[in-house]
Amino acid sequence: MAQLQTDFPTTRRRGNMKYKKTFPRIDMTPMVDLGFLLICFFVITTTMSEPKTSDLFMPKEGPPLLVKSSSVLTVMPSRDNRLFY
Repeated sequence: MAQLQTDFPTTRRRGNMKYKKTFPRIDMTPMVDLGFLLICFFVITTTMSEPKTSDLFMPKEGPPLLVKSSSVLTVMPSRDNRLFY
């Protein structure tokens, strides 16, 4: 809630009362709470992207297809999560 700081003392000068200037203070706690509630709401209600698989193109049945050895890549996984090519 908005408040005025009134803790400044008043001073008296030659019969005139002089007041120090008060500064408005805004408490931002409710706005921060609302922000976190909105973030939680959107994180919980959002839909994550569905995992998609790529299409696998298998060769047609028939005689084997001849491929150059320069255009072939062989990948072999090992036990310690390493790949060899």
